[in-house]
Amino acid sequence: MSCFTLEHLVDGGRGRLSRRLVTPGLGLWTLGLALVGAGMLVAGARMASAAGQTVTVKMQDTPPRFLPEKLRIKVGDTIEWVNDAGTIHSVTDDPQNAQRAADVSAPAGAALFNSGFMPPGAKFSYTFTMPGHYKYVCVPHEQDDMIGEVDVTK
Repeated sequence: MSCFTLEHLVDGGRGRLSRRLVTPGLGLWTLGLALVGAGMLVAGARMASAAGQTVTVKMQDTPPRFLPEKLRIKVGDTIEWVNDAGTIHSVTDDPQNAQRAADVSAPAGAALFNSGFMPPGAKFSYTFTMPGHYKYVCVPHEQDDMIGEVDVTK
């Protein structure tokens, strides 16, 4: 088992005190290499988390629904809507495309999204860059209450 100690050194008679880590059984270069490696792991983890995750929401026909209907994600995460049903679907939070403006919402300043009509097998993705509460609909099935919600946190 190694023991780490700090050694105080006087710098060449100039009166400046410095410290170094003494590691019996390990060279300082080994410790430095380990610290650099740990730093690279932390930096890599930060970059991976900055890129965000992708969450899949499926569109179904009977009854017309988004699965899941409600989600909680973080800023930078992406939702990919997949029409794995047999009919056309869509996804939008734009009140100009919704039949009832109250069925959709987005935080002030957020870019609105609209997939247009998606045939079976189509996919649409949107990356959420602003925190807040979003409500979206499938335009052809809004009257059937095909409404989804997502809370985006920091």
